[in-house]
Parts: sequence; structure tokens; C-alpha cells
Amino acid sequence: MFALCRRGQSLVEFAIALPLLALLLSGLVAVGWFLYAHVQVANATREAARAGSLYLSNRFHYTSCFATPSAPCPPGYGTGSQAAGGADCWTLTQWVENALVELQRTSGGCPAGGYNTVVHAFGLLAPTKCPNATAGANCWWLEPLTYDDGTAITGLPLAGKGLKVGVTYRYQLPLLGGPFRLDPVSVRKVVIMRIQNP
Repeated sequence: MFALCRRGQSLVEFAIALPLLALLLSGLVAVGWFLYAHVQVANATREAARAGSLYLSNRFHYTSCFATPSAPCPPGYGTGSQAAGGADCWTLTQWVENALVELQRTSGGCPAGGYNTVVHAFGLLAPTKCPNATAGANCWWLEPLTYDDGTAITGLPLAGKGLKVGVTYRYQLPLLGGPFRLDPVSVRKVVIMRIQNP
């Protein structure tokens, strides 16, 4: 009889401790996912800054072709304006966004609007772009690109200056966001890289 009471006592103690252990475990998992989000956003921001630093030379790679007698370039390919599907069709912002999440392209290699969310730099995080800087969850937002001194970039960026790329990811914690009604947490990373010569 005494042994049966002891087994009942252990069961009661376990029942009391189980919710606390479950809460602790879910908190550890949430912190792990949050740290993962920080690392992925930092990596994606570095990718975007690196692409922006190479904009002057690399933006033509998608839209230029090298004609040979056996394989001439398609008409209008790699020349002219964005409207004509030409080499100048990539803006700096589009080039940086393409490093975050691949932009869909026209047959001439210019951005066509929309994203190919299969190819992105966010790892296991959702590659969705937020509707604006303060709305949405599990989505990213690119801050306006500036030089490292904060001045706006007009026209082609100047080689040798620092390009400041800021990415904010609004992250909804997977285990704590729903039950505890926590708002998405903003993970913001800024990277500055020198703009390379063309």
C-alpha cells in the first residue's frame, strides 16, 4: 500500500513539473530559431551588399550577350533602355533585391516584376517581401540604398564610395508568436561595402 502511494506521489510531481519543462523547452527552441533568423538575415544582407558593390561591372551579365557569327544576339538584347529590354534595365535597387530573392526576368534579361522565391538568400526563412516597412510577418524589407555617409544615390553609384545596404526581416516566433500573441520581431542588419570600379 505504501509503495502505491509513492508511485502516485511521483506521478503528481511529474504532472506539476511537465508544463514548466514544456515551457522551458519551447522557449529554448524559440531562442534557437530567433538566433537562426539573425544569422540568415546577416548572410542575406552581406550577399545583397556584395552584389551592390559589383553593380557597375556585373549588371550587364544578365542583359549582355556576346555575338558570334554562328549565334547572333537576339534583337534588342543587351542594348538600349529598360523599356526596350536593354543593358540599362537593372537599377541598383533591383540588382540588390535580386541578390536577396531572384527577380523574374523578361526574355531580354530585364526584371519582369515579381520574384522567383525558389532562389533566395534567406535559408529556411520565408523569402516574401513585406508590403511596407512596418506591416507583415515572416517577410523582408530593403531600406533605401544610400552611401555610407547617408547621402542618397542618384544615377549611377560612384566607384570607391561605401554602399550602405539595410535589410529588416519581420520574424514571427514559431512557438511563442501564436499562443502568447507576440508581435513579429524585427531583425535588422546593415552592411557597408565599397562600390567597385567597372
